[in-house]
Amino acid sequence: MRPSVTFTMMQRLTEIIYRLFVVYAALIVVIPPSNAEQAITQEYIKASYLINLSQFIYIENNPNIEHICIIGTPELNAHVTQILKETGLSNKLKTSQLDWSSDFSLCQLLYISEAAELKLKQILYKASTRQIITVSDVNSFIHQGGAIGFSELDSTITITINHTLLKEKGISVSSELLEIAREVL
Repeated sequence: MRPSVTFTMMQRLTEIIYRLFVVYAALIVVIPPSNAEQAITQEYIKASYLINLSQFIYIENNPNIEHICIIGTPELNAHVTQILKETGLSNKLKTSQLDWSSDFSLCQLLYISEAAELKLKQILYKASTRQIITVSDVNSFIHQGGAIGFSELDSTITITINHTLLKEKGISVSSELLEIAREVL
Protein backbone atom coordinates (compact mmCIF):
# COMPACT_ATOMS: atom_id res chain seq x y z
CA MET A 1 0.00 0.00 0.00
CA ARG A 2 1.45 3.37 -1.05
CA PRO A 3 1.53 6.16 1.52
CA SER A 4 -0.58 9.13 0.51
CA VAL A 5 1.12 12.36 -0.50
CA THR A 6 -0.13 15.19 1.64
CA PHE A 7 -0.44 18.83 0.67
CA THR A 8 2.29 19.67 3.21
CA MET A 9 4.66 17.17 1.60
CA MET A 10 3.98 18.63 -1.85
CA GLN A 11 4.42 22.15 -0.55
CA ARG A 12 7.75 21.18 1.06
CA LEU A 13 8.91 19.50 -2.16
CA THR A 14 8.00 22.61 -4.15
CA GLU A 15 10.01 24.76 -1.71
CA ILE A 16 13.03 22.48 -2.05
CA ILE A 17 12.86 22.53 -5.87
CA TYR A 18 12.53 26.33 -5.84
CA ARG A 19 15.55 26.73 -3.54
CA LEU A 20 17.61 24.36 -5.69
CA PHE A 21 16.62 26.33 -8.80
CA VAL A 22 17.66 29.65 -7.21
CA VAL A 23 20.91 28.25 -5.78
CA TYR A 24 21.80 26.57 -9.07
CA ALA A 25 21.15 29.74 -11.05
CA ALA A 26 23.19 31.78 -8.54
CA LEU A 27 26.12 29.35 -8.58
CA ILE A 28 26.36 29.40 -12.35
CA VAL A 29 27.01 33.14 -12.45
CA VAL A 30 29.27 33.53 -9.40
CA ILE A 31 32.54 33.32 -11.34
CA PRO A 32 32.58 35.74 -14.27
CA PRO A 33 34.21 34.00 -17.26
CA SER A 34 36.63 35.52 -19.76
CA ASN A 35 35.09 36.93 -22.96
CA ALA A 36 35.93 33.77 -24.92
CA GLU A 37 34.17 31.59 -22.36
CA GLN A 38 31.29 33.99 -21.70
CA ALA A 39 29.24 33.15 -24.82
CA ILE A 40 29.42 29.42 -24.03
CA THR A 41 28.65 30.02 -20.37
CA GLN A 42 25.73 32.33 -21.14
CA GLU A 43 24.30 29.75 -23.56
CA TYR A 44 24.69 27.04 -20.90
CA ILE A 45 22.85 29.22 -18.37
CA LYS A 46 20.03 29.84 -20.87
CA ALA A 47 19.83 26.08 -21.50
CA SER A 48 19.56 25.47 -17.75
CA TYR A 49 16.84 28.10 -17.44
CA LEU A 50 14.88 26.58 -20.34
CA ILE A 51 14.90 23.16 -18.71
CA ASN A 52 13.98 24.62 -15.32
CA LEU A 53 11.18 26.72 -16.85
CA SER A 54 9.52 23.48 -17.91
CA GLN A 55 9.18 22.58 -14.23
CA PHE A 56 7.51 25.85 -13.19
CA ILE A 57 5.02 26.46 -16.02
CA TYR A 58 1.82 24.50 -16.57
CA ILE A 59 -0.21 24.36 -19.77
CA GLU A 60 -3.96 23.87 -19.35
CA ASN A 61 -5.03 20.35 -20.38
CA ASN A 62 -1.36 19.32 -20.70
CA PRO A 63 0.45 19.96 -17.41
CA ASN A 64 3.81 18.42 -18.39
CA ILE A 65 6.01 20.22 -20.87
CA GLU A 66 7.56 17.51 -23.02
CA HIS A 67 9.12 19.32 -25.97
CA ILE A 68 11.47 22.31 -26.21
CA CYS A 69 12.05 23.76 -29.67
CA ILE A 70 14.94 26.08 -30.43
CA ILE A 71 15.21 28.49 -33.36
CA GLY A 72 18.55 29.96 -34.38
CA THR A 73 21.06 28.69 -31.81
CA PRO A 74 22.55 25.22 -32.37
CA GLU A 75 24.89 25.70 -29.37
CA LEU A 76 21.91 26.20 -27.08
CA ASN A 77 20.25 23.06 -28.42
CA ALA A 78 23.50 21.14 -27.79
CA HIS A 79 23.64 22.41 -24.19
CA VAL A 80 19.98 21.52 -23.56
CA THR A 81 20.57 18.02 -24.94
CA GLN A 82 23.72 17.62 -22.82
CA ILE A 83 21.97 18.75 -19.61
CA LEU A 84 18.98 16.49 -20.29
CA LYS A 85 21.31 13.49 -20.68
CA GLU A 86 23.35 14.38 -17.58
CA THR A 87 20.25 14.81 -15.42
CA GLY A 88 18.41 11.77 -16.74
CA LEU A 89 15.56 13.91 -18.10
CA SER A 90 16.10 13.00 -21.74
CA ASN A 91 13.33 10.40 -21.57
CA LYS A 92 10.82 13.01 -20.27
CA LEU A 93 11.83 16.14 -22.18
CA LYS A 94 12.78 16.31 -25.87
CA THR A 95 14.44 19.08 -27.83
CA SER A 96 14.39 20.03 -31.53
CA GLN A 97 16.37 22.52 -33.59
CA LEU A 98 14.02 24.38 -35.95
CA ASP A 99 14.04 27.33 -38.31
CA TRP A 100 11.44 30.09 -38.43
CA SER A 101 9.41 28.41 -41.17
CA SER A 102 9.14 25.04 -39.37
CA ASP A 103 5.96 23.47 -38.08
CA PHE A 104 5.63 24.30 -34.36
CA SER A 105 2.97 21.66 -33.62
CA LEU A 106 5.25 19.62 -31.31
CA CYS A 107 6.58 22.68 -29.48
CA GLN A 108 5.39 23.58 -26.01
CA LEU A 109 8.36 25.77 -25.12
CA LEU A 110 9.82 27.68 -28.10
CA TYR A 111 13.15 29.49 -27.73
CA ILE A 112 13.89 32.18 -30.33
CA SER A 113 17.49 33.41 -30.40
CA GLU A 114 18.65 36.88 -31.37
CA ALA A 115 19.85 35.35 -34.64
CA ALA A 116 16.18 34.93 -35.65
CA GLU A 117 15.16 38.46 -34.65
CA LEU A 118 14.43 39.52 -38.25
CA LYS A 119 11.68 36.87 -38.42
CA LEU A 120 10.40 37.50 -34.88
CA LYS A 121 6.97 38.86 -35.91
CA GLN A 122 6.29 35.86 -38.16
CA ILE A 123 7.43 33.40 -35.49
CA LEU A 124 5.31 35.02 -32.75
CA TYR A 125 2.31 35.09 -35.08
CA LYS A 126 2.64 31.36 -35.81
CA ALA A 127 3.10 30.59 -32.11
CA SER A 128 0.13 32.76 -31.10
CA THR A 129 -2.35 30.27 -32.55
CA ARG A 130 -1.21 27.54 -30.11
CA GLN A 131 -0.48 27.11 -26.41
CA ILE A 132 3.24 27.67 -26.94
CA ILE A 133 5.42 29.41 -24.39
CA THR A 134 7.78 31.67 -26.33
CA VAL A 135 11.16 32.47 -24.80
CA SER A 136 13.90 34.69 -26.20
CA ASP A 137 16.96 36.80 -25.53
CA VAL A 138 15.78 39.40 -28.07
CA ASN A 139 15.78 42.87 -26.50
CA SER A 140 12.36 43.84 -25.02
CA PHE A 141 10.93 40.47 -26.07
CA ILE A 142 7.93 40.48 -23.73
CA HIS A 143 6.99 43.97 -24.92
CA GLN A 144 6.92 42.65 -28.50
CA GLY A 145 4.43 39.90 -27.70
CA GLY A 146 6.72 37.21 -26.31
CA ALA A 147 6.05 35.28 -23.10
CA ILE A 148 9.42 35.05 -21.32
CA GLY A 149 12.53 37.09 -21.96
CA PHE A 150 16.13 36.49 -20.98
CA SER A 151 18.37 39.49 -20.54
CA GLU A 152 21.80 40.13 -19.12
CA LEU A 153 22.18 42.47 -16.18
CA ASP A 154 25.63 42.83 -14.59
CA SER A 155 26.80 39.52 -16.12
CA THR A 156 23.73 37.73 -14.75
CA ILE A 157 20.94 36.25 -16.84
CA THR A 158 17.58 37.56 -15.62
CA ILE A 159 14.07 36.71 -16.71
CA THR A 160 11.05 38.82 -17.53
CA ILE A 161 7.57 37.33 -17.80
CA ASN A 162 4.51 38.45 -19.74
CA HIS A 163 2.13 36.86 -17.22
CA THR A 164 -0.94 38.46 -18.82
CA LEU A 165 -0.20 36.83 -22.18
CA LEU A 166 0.42 33.44 -20.57
CA LYS A 167 -2.85 33.59 -18.59
CA GLU A 168 -4.76 34.47 -21.79
CA LYS A 169 -3.33 31.31 -23.38
CA GLY A 170 -4.37 29.13 -20.43
CA ILE A 171 -0.81 28.80 -19.17
CA SER A 172 -0.05 29.22 -15.47
CA VAL A 173 3.26 30.17 -13.91
CA SER A 174 4.30 29.11 -10.43
CA SER A 175 4.55 31.85 -7.83
CA GLU A 176 8.19 30.86 -7.23
CA LEU A 177 9.09 31.68 -10.82
CA LEU A 178 7.18 34.97 -10.70
CA GLU A 179 9.13 35.90 -7.54
CA ILE A 180 12.54 35.59 -9.21
CA ALA A 181 11.51 37.43 -12.39
CA ARG A 182 13.01 40.89 -12.79
CA GLU A 183 9.84 42.15 -14.48
CA VAL A 184 6.30 40.76 -14.68
CA LEU A 185 3.64 42.23 -16.99
